[in-house]
Amino acid sequence: IMMFLPRLATSKSARFVFSSIFKSLTMKRISNVINVSMSLILSSGSVVGMPMLVEMEPTARCNLRCFSCPTGLGRLGRPVGDMKYEDFKKVIDEIGDSVLALVLYLHGEPFLNKNIYKMINYAKRKGVFVVVSTNGTVLDIKKLVKSGLQYLIVCLDGATPETYNKYRIGGNFSKVVDNIKSIVKERGRAGSKTPFIDLHFIANRYNEHEIPDIKELSKELGVDNLVIKKFVPPPFVIQSKNPRKYGKILSFL
Repeated sequence: IMMFLPRLATSKSARFVFSSIFKSLTMKRISNVINVSMSLILSSGSVVGMPMLVEMEPTARCNLRCFSCPTGLGRLGRPVGDMKYEDFKKVIDEIGDSVLALVLYLHGEPFLNKNIYKMINYAKRKGVFVVVSTNGTVLDIKKLVKSGLQYLIVCLDGATPETYNKYRIGGNFSKVVDNIKSIVKERGRAGSKTPFIDLHFIANRYNEHEIPDIKELSKELGVDNLVIKKFVPPPFVIQSKNPRKYGKILSFL
């Protein structure tokens, strides 16, 4: 679970995550945490127990072409497709009663997988804390809230359409803003405090002047938390012997 901590940028989000996980603790999960922790402390060379944190990729497809994402840049280097619900269910059945948290995203837009809401709900019913990150453009708001998702990261890299479109190529600023408003409204209508909405803003040369504006917008939208991160070029640019050929990407620094 320590791998997950760097993602929790504020004490508010950390309190929410740990209080949610604490509520789902069972004797089997506690025993697993102890076994895994002791294996790490003793450096025995093998781990006794199941993973405490699991990352799964619902899809490697994406509808946007962002400048720091290998999927959007067409440089993923592997087949692009969706995880089948049956495969997801099989994994959760095997580890669900031991794992504490499921990070249900990697490359791609998770909500492009038609079974994503079923996946979230199935893991949730197993007592697993589920985290999903989205570009916020292809959401079914009612299904999202009904799924029981606990933690939703929404990426909004601009306080205006002009700056947002610089980085989120193919995105729709107004659509994302409207969807956030709708999630807040729908969870209120449903009498739910979830999903916890964590708004992420990747600061770069073209939008850093809007940091005060995104802070104000996050309050207006009613999100639970705002994280501002610095733009970092993708690994293939950093490791390139000739980084100058990626001038368009480096211009965001």
